[in-house]
Amino acid sequence: MDHSFCHCPSSLAVWNLAHCNDLSNANDMVETLNDIFINRPYDADKLSKIILLCWQIWQKRKNVIFRNEIFSPHAVVAGAAAFTRRLNSQTNTSSCVAAHSNNIKWSLPSSGYVKLNFDGYVFQHNSNFASGFVLRDDSGCPLIAYTRRIGKTDVPIAEVVALRDGLLSARNRNISRVIAEGDSQLVINCIKSTTSIPSKLSSIVKDIIHIATRFEHISFSHTFQEANFIANVVANHSHVLGFKFFSAGCYCFKFRLL
Repeated sequence: MDHSFCHCPSSLAVWNLAHCNDLSNANDMVETLNDIFINRPYDADKLSKIILLCWQIWQKRKNVIFRNEIFSPHAVVAGAAAFTRRLNSQTNTSSCVAAHSNNIKWSLPSSGYVKLNFDGYVFQHNSNFASGFVLRDDSGCPLIAYTRRIGKTDVPIAEVVALRDGLLSARNRNISRVIAEGDSQLVINCIKSTTSIPSKLSSIVKDIIHIATRFEHISFSHTFQEANFIANVVANHSHVLGFKFFSAGCYCFKFRLL
């Protein structure tokens, strides 16, 4: 990973073009990310910028190998910028939509609680699915983010798998108070038993309900996609970067190949 993102001349050119001086001078990717996002004040814009650039670097490197394309640092930066513009344009298609979107934001959990956001993601070119979740404390600090590939299935299964994984992770870390949020109304209704549970979800939903009894307090609620964006990004990274990733205890980032 250090070679791909830190030592490779092409990647260095990307960081220089994007004015990411910390990464253009980095020797160790994990230590540098720790310094930027753990040891310094949280900067959401910088986090988004680095994630998008890493995504573009990885995609372009794959294209060099599998499609014999030429790696262009300018194309990487332009691709990240274009994605940002598309994302912004989707929330500004009309004044009403823009106002609505601006009011939908992720909110901190109550004091003493941890918020679990979960989501499923489908990679369009091969119809494979991934699940992902992120746990954040009452100050908004990420405790752990996790993603894994689950093969060919469908969105509801990917989302209940993500929810189950998130709850198990919370219990393994002795977290006792959880607010679980997802953008699938079906999944939330199944957990709350306010709708009939599809047979394909039945066993996993039973697991979730059983795990939920082990918490001191837990709630399940539906949220909009705008407020669940980070969970979607986490799930997406299983396909884009090809590995699971963790940010554990807000002290370190660990990257593991699948």
